[in-house]
Amino acid sequence: MSKRATATQILRQLKKMHTEKTVNHKRTNFIPDAFYAEVKSGPSWGQDGRRLFILDAVAIARSWSKPCIYGYEIKVSRSDFNRGKDKALREYTKYCHKFSFVCPPGVIEVDDLPGDVGLLYYSAEHDVLFEKRRAMYRKIDLRSPEVVGMLMYLAMYRGERK
Repeated sequence: MSKRATATQILRQLKKMHTEKTVNHKRTNFIPDAFYAEVKSGPSWGQDGRRLFILDAVAIARSWSKPCIYGYEIKVSRSDFNRGKDKALREYTKYCHKFSFVCPPGVIEVDDLPGDVGLLYYSAEHDVLFEKRRAMYRKIDLRSPEVVGMLMYLAMYRGERK
């Protein structure tokens, strides 16, 4: 019987992928990315009174010359994916240079996603992530109100406090 994956396990491996140097890490000069779980798209309530959404994870490469915001949406079941797919593709991609779904194998297939969206599989049995399809880099306006709102949220509410 295979182990059932949880969002917490997947989140832990995403954080590890972005913050710890491993033997197979592709970057030569490893600088850990800033990593955040459950990232709001701005203040808790939007100016029009509606609740803003939450990305399951965001990683930000620490680079002025090649900025890259990675966004992740974790799905542990097909029904979860079907409920949130359209919102994720419509809303979340505005905030990320690279956006990927992360799930156990078989929950989402490559054909379920547009060509620029990545797909990572998580094996609960081996406690590892593996890339099914790489997310394509897309230009986003880092000065757009949406992106600025998310970055301000991270700076004000999720930054280190001394």
